[in-house]
Amino acid sequence: MLSFEKDIKPMIREEDRNEMMFAFDLWNYAEFKRDLPRIADRIRDKSMPPDGGWPDEWIAKFEQWIAEGMNP
Repeated sequence: MLSFEKDIKPMIREEDRNEMMFAFDLWNYAEFKRDLPRIADRIRDKSMPPDGGWPDEWIAKFEQWIAEGMNP
């Protein structure tokens, strides 16, 4: 089973976290989960991160994490 700390957070670069700190902390599970609909839309359309988006394998892992219940 995937978890935020072990599987999702490591895919979020420090520069991406710093870029979004004005709105929320991408490394904070509670804030990430709270803003998940907005974050997920941006990840799925590859507009986040702004320099090209995640590879398809990472998006699949992200979707699996959601499907498994978004474990911390």
